[in-house]
This record gives sequence, structure tokens and C-alpha cells, in this order.
Amino acid sequence: VRRKCIQMWIDISYPISNQLALYPGDPAFSSSQQVYNVPNAAITTSEISCCLHFGTHTDAPLHFIANGKSIDQVDLESYIGLCQIIRVDLSQSKDKVIHPEHLPTIKAPRILFASNTFDYYQPFNEQFAVLSAETIEILIAHNCCLIGVDTPSVDPFQDSSSNNHLQLLSNNIAIIEGLKLQNISAGLYQMLAIPLAYQNLEASPLRVLIKPQGDSHA
Repeated sequence: VRRKCIQMWIDISYPISNQLALYPGDPAFSSSQQVYNVPNAAITTSEISCCLHFGTHTDAPLHFIANGKSIDQVDLESYIGLCQIIRVDLSQSKDKVIHPEHLPTIKAPRILFASNTFDYYQPFNEQFAVLSAETIEILIAHNCCLIGVDTPSVDPFQDSSSNNHLQLLSNNIAIIEGLKLQNISAGLYQMLAIPLAYQNLEASPLRVLIKPQGDSHA
């Protein structure tokens, strides 16, 4: 008897398609499909082309650090285990920065921020939320191994210094960008997200799954 699995995991990644907002300057997503008819079957094969930083994805140190680890070399333990979702709604705020005073008690080594400042199904919005350097220092001090955001980047769109990327990646903190967190409550969750092992490349798309951790809340 084939048993149906009980659905407990929540998908917080965006389906990859050309409907998603494209970071300015990145190559557009495209796909093609071929169907081969054979006796008793139709064989479908597909081909895609896109930037590895399109939609929900993770950055390896190599993205900003010369001779840094590539995505096939990163520690997968960073992507598996207890995480904490922190909601900081900055959609109506002129200051699109997550400051230390926005932080609750840090309860997990993986922190995902829901800022409600970017909609991947709308035209690209340059005014999305980012973390302050002081906030990142606090997360480093708490030995966090992963930081995730619901925006296209941990750095401001207008800032070419990439200080936040450098600060996180140089401290061996994995980065997830482009999370789908609109309807997810703050609190503790189990997380599962595995990067693809692209050899010598700097990023990978991600399928990010979370499951509530009991009745704990941030």
C-alpha cells in the first residue's frame, strides 16, 4: 500500500520562471523544451539559461572573495537545521535598514529576515531593505552560520562597496537572497536547503523548506 506523505514542510522559495523580477544587468531567464514521441511514451527534455543569482539563491564566498570557496565546497551544515524568522516590516519606512534595535533575542544559528520590501512579481524595486553593519556584527557575535533575506541582495542597490556581502562571507556566514516570506510567521523552524554542486562557481539556486519548531516564537 502506497502511503501519502503528510505535508509538514513549507516552501519559501520562488518557482523559477520569467515572471520573476530581474536584477538590472543580469541575463534574462529563458527556457526551451523538446518532446520526442516514442512507442508508448513521450520523452520531454528541457534547457534553461539564467544567472545563478536569479530568484531564490545562495552565494558562496567566491562570489566576492578571490580564491574563496566555490558553491560545491561550502559547508552544507549551514543550510540544514534550526532557523529563526524575524519579521521587520519596513515597507512603509523611509529608512530601509534593519538596525540592532529591530532584533529580538537571537535563538538560532540561521536567521531569515522578512522585511516586506520587495515583490518578485512586480517590476524591480531598488529601495529594498538591508542589514546595517552593526546588525551584522551582532549576528557574527552570536555565531550565526547563515543569513537569509526576502530581497535580491544583502547590500543596497546603489552601493557598489558590497560591504555586507564581504562582512558575511569573510566570516563564513552563508547568504540566502530572494526568500518568499510574505505569509510566514516569526518564530523558530527547522530548515532544509541544499545548494547544487556547481564546480568552481559562486552561487546556486535553492529550494528552501521550513517546518515549524513546536510552539516557539521569536
